Amino acid sequence: MSNKYQKLIKNKEDKILQLNQKILHYRSELEKYKRQIIFLSKRGQQVQQPEPVQEPKEESFKVQFEKHVHPIIAYFNYATFLEENDNNEKKLDVFGNLTFQNLSDTEFQEPVICIRVKPIGKISIGGKINISPRQISDEYSLNQEEQWVYVQENWRQMVNQKGEHWLKPLHLDILKPFEKLKFSNFNISFNPAPEYSHYVVEGFFYARNYQKGIPAINTVSFYL
Repeated sequence: MSNKYQKLIKNKEDKILQLNQKILHYRSELEKYKRQIIFLSKRGQQVQQPEPVQEPKEESFKVQFEKHVHPIIAYFNYATFLEENDNNEKKLDVFGNLTFQNLSDTEFQEPVICIRVKPIGKISIGGKINISPRQISDEYSLNQEEQWVYVQENWRQMVNQKGEHWLKPLHLDILKPFEKLKFSNFNISFNPAPEYSHYVVEGFFYARNYQKGIPAINTVSFYL
């Protein structure tokens, strides 16, 4: 075989070798890229995808209102009269109203109010209270004149032991939406005692369909 053919063969073998080397290189690079793709794919699966942002649902005005505001607002408005006798003994009388206003579109059935006094036995309450409800006739139940009765038959025991006056109106059995209920023209007498300096009267609203109890936004409070 001549040198010319030997050179040609040699050149071809060299080219084949070079091509094989390139193929090996490309295969190696391809395997490397495959490994990188697999790694990135696995890593991407491990990364938590951000949860889609949900737009807050717009609550109705009624729902927001009921969350942040009591359906009933209760408050005292009153005037005080302080007297002192010749023996420097003080006497304090309070006259006023305890008002309950329905701020919602809900009807409150069989409303009841509680007036709580502290200290017990040193504060007396009067007003349009009928202490003998059995004497009330059916004709009066149809009358719209304001009248209240004690809820319990043993109301005196409740007053003496807990200082609580539980009253219900005879002239109203449902407090309608945006309607007002008043325990009007009450009179409260304070009997000061040396062992007490602070005297408080609190008011609360209840109903058959709302038994949580709603306190008045203010109290009748004195330091004597």
